[in-house]
Amino acid sequence: MTPHLQCQDLGCRLGGQWVLRGIDLRIDPGERVALVGANGSGKTTLMRVLHGLQPHHHGSLNRGQAEQVMMFQRPHMMRMRVQSQLQLGLWLAPGSPRSWAHWQRCGQQAAQILSDMGLSELANQSANTLSGGQRQRVAFALAWARQPDVVFLDEPTANLDPQSKRELESRMTEALDARAADRPVTLVFS
Repeated sequence: MTPHLQCQDLGCRLGGQWVLRGIDLRIDPGERVALVGANGSGKTTLMRVLHGLQPHHHGSLNRGQAEQVMMFQRPHMMRMRVQSQLQLGLWLAPGSPRSWAHWQRCGQQAAQILSDMGLSELANQSANTLSGGQRQRVAFALAWARQPDVVFLDEPTANLDPQSKRELESRMTEALDARAADRPVTLVFS
């Protein structure tokens, strides 16, 4: 089996300091990998390097050909309706045609995704007015809409109240389990 991600003796510097050193890791399709450690131990940096957002300065990294998405601890929301935010994200996906017909299809797909994720009631709400839990659920819906092979979750439930944590974890589990039979999703989370 070809791994989705593999690194040997991986190292990364930030501001002249080594924040990652000697990381050997292999992540196969369908695996769920938890990165555990204290604040400042390099979990987010490792995910950013594995996802390609941060360069590494030592060792080797093979990211394969898998479609990857990353959900951040504090997702940024634009000043537009929630459905429009999802629609724009789908329309701007790499390889998507920039046509009016595709824009309309993305709008229909965004509405369906919101329905599937139990977020239809937020469709017309301004995305930048959402609560923390709502933002995380919308961010996961947008990430999930890309039909990724690998999902990076950077402390997705940090700073959420217990009910919002349960809702987000439930939606994520349902989505991952629903796709597991057809095409397993690799999950890397902190």
